[in-house]
Amino acid sequence: MADSTAAGKRLIFRDADIVTVEGVMNNGVVIVEGNTIKAVKHTHEYTVEDTDYVIECPDYFLCPGLIDLHNQGGGGYSVLDPGMESIGGMARAHAAHGTTGLLLTPPIAEDTYRQLIPELAKTVGADTQGAAILGIHAEGPFISMNKAGCMPHNAIRQPDRAVFDEILESGNGTIKEMTIAPELPGSLNLILELARQGIVVSLGHSNATLTDVLRAIDHGASHVTHFFNAMSPLHHREPGLAGAALYSTDLSVEIIADGFHVHPWIMGLTVQNKGAGLTCLVTDSMHVAGFEDGEYESLGLKVVLKDRRLSLADNPDILAGSVLTMDHAVGNMIRMVGVSLAEAVMMASTTPAAVLGLEHSKGRIETGYDADLVLLDHTYSTVLTVVGGNIVYNDMKD
Repeated sequence: MADSTAAGKRLIFRDADIVTVEGVMNNGVVIVEGNTIKAVKHTHEYTVEDTDYVIECPDYFLCPGLIDLHNQGGGGYSVLDPGMESIGGMARAHAAHGTTGLLLTPPIAEDTYRQLIPELAKTVGADTQGAAILGIHAEGPFISMNKAGCMPHNAIRQPDRAVFDEILESGNGTIKEMTIAPELPGSLNLILELARQGIVVSLGHSNATLTDVLRAIDHGASHVTHFFNAMSPLHHREPGLAGAALYSTDLSVEIIADGFHVHPWIMGLTVQNKGAGLTCLVTDSMHVAGFEDGEYESLGLKVVLKDRRLSLADNPDILAGSVLTMDHAVGNMIRMVGVSLAEAVMMASTTPAAVLGLEHSKGRIETGYDADLVLLDHTYSTVLTVVGGNIVYNDMKD
């Protein structure tokens, strides 16, 4: 729920354990003025002013807001329903789990992108009363049918420059990332154009060889969609996309850290090789995130949710996105892999911000940065979320 009690006042987080890229700063104070972090101090350096709205945080971790590069829905709302009511609903649902910014990630189906993308574009930058919509991540349509996963088959086609241009034009500058399979004929020219326009080129849903990946990097590819899933696997004689991305320092990667999409040991191997600076935590969440176990429809497919695992009803071995949230991803990396809180938060905030070219405004608790903040308790669950200096979720106990 949003909280308007701090309107017009300096927002003060006092006596917090502040999570930075270096570690945790104990007994800290963060001063927010408007939509910006004005100062970061130790508690003894701060003097209360009459107009301050003070939040006491002795039992909480104060983190930079979490940024989700791959999100398809949540709280009953889907990215395929592009109206502001639905997009605002999913933004608020994820803000309740620490997400302060996200990319809408629709599958770009041949018969819907002309209507879907322009409507989604209208929500980018709009006031959602929740997580900020930072842009669109076009997942396809130029991907491999052999690595479709749960992507609808009508969302897959061979590279076509006319369709490509129409997709970008329909986004009106809001498409910030595109997933593409680099082995498809004609894909390299599209990768080159995406990079020229400053759009993140993410390799995924791909059966690429090492050579294909290296050529894509040379043409401007810099990122990998839901690492290890829906891609050519690591083999000792042919590294594939998975092996190439694991080794290359030119590619950042996404991890769906729910323990189902990637085994915890492989999550650990990824961090060991890539480091927190090249690893992004994402949710790939569907509209059923937050639902009880049961059978549902998602992306036009029958899916089953059981014990937080979402799969196709007619083929339980195929995962159908997730019901993960960003704060749970942070907690899972700490509990399942053994990374530090600072590393987990870096992967959920600092690194995604850098992927989007926002490293000078988001992803850190530093003077001059956007006031996107989240308070986590000691189970790594969200108790309060601030987006642009406004409290959009507050579940702190009195």
